[in-house]
Parts: sequence; structure tokens; C-alpha cells
Amino acid sequence: VTVLFLDLRGFTLRSEAWPPEDVVDYLNAVFGIAIPLVVARGGVVHQLLGDGLMALFGFPTPSPEAPANAVGTALAVAAEIEAACEAGRLPETKLGIGVHTGECVVGPVGTEAHREFKVTGDVVNVTARIEKLCKAHGACVLVSEVLYDRLGDAAPPAERLGPISLDGRQEPVAVVRLA
Repeated sequence: VTVLFLDLRGFTLRSEAWPPEDVVDYLNAVFGIAIPLVVARGGVVHQLLGDGLMALFGFPTPSPEAPANAVGTALAVAAEIEAACEAGRLPETKLGIGVHTGECVVGPVGTEAHREFKVTGDVVNVTARIEKLCKAHGACVLVSEVLYDRLGDAAPPAERLGPISLDGRQEPVAVVRLA
């Protein structure tokens, strides 16, 4: 599966300054752009995460196109959000998007008292950490080098940042900046 994490930058400050109804309207406007782009490229939004989302590509059926679809989605979301800001449909909005590919287990986790449908595996943790790197590297879209190399001739122009230590992991992960 290929996992995409999207997070809005500066959301906590907005939430502090804006009435809750305005925060909800803003989130709905951002998700109204992002979610259709995920779905259009064969992705599934697994969950909304407050001021972000987690999407899966190559699920429920594995697909060799999943990495390219996820990267295309990440770049399209970044471009559409920027266009909406320039057109005045959204206030200035900065994103962090991380994308990685790998194996996982998808299914119910919990007990009879409370059970949730979860995506579990190192791919999820690595993707979340890559997304968090966006802030430190002034990036909008970062992907793992493993994923980027799978794109082959279809890979967009990029800057290889090399191996980077991720919080909570022993092994660094090579990361590529797309935007």
C-alpha cells in the first residue's frame, strides 16, 4: 500500500484566533479540495486527522500504479490549494504532505468494547514522520526515496535530501523533496 499523510501548517494558531464555526468551514473547504483529488486517483481516505488526513493507494487491491497515483495526488492537492489561496477562496494555507510505500495490515483492532478499522505497519509510521519533516525542510511534499525510485521515467523533478533520521526509528530513511 502507498500511504499519504496531509497536515495543515499553522492550524493551532488559526483555531485559537477563529470562532469554531469558521474553523469547520475552513477545514471543509480544504477537504473539499483534497478528498476529491484523492478519490479521482484511486485513493481511499482512511481517516480525517483533525487538521489533516490519511489516504491509502493500492487498497483494497494492490496496484503497481499506487505510488504514481499518490504522488500525483500530493502534487495536485498542493497546486489546487495554492490556486484557491491565490483566487481568494482560501486564506493563506501551507501544507505538509508525506508519501511512502510498503507493507501493512488493514483490519479491525481493539476489543468487543471498542474496535476500529486500522492500517498498521512501519509504512504508516514512516509516512507520518516524513510528513513531519516538511516543516523542518521548508517543503510541501516529501516522499521516501524508495517510493520515488519506483516511479522510474514518470518521476517528477525532485531534490534528493538523502538519509534522514526519523523520530522513534533506528534506521534513517532517504527522503526526496518534490515541492
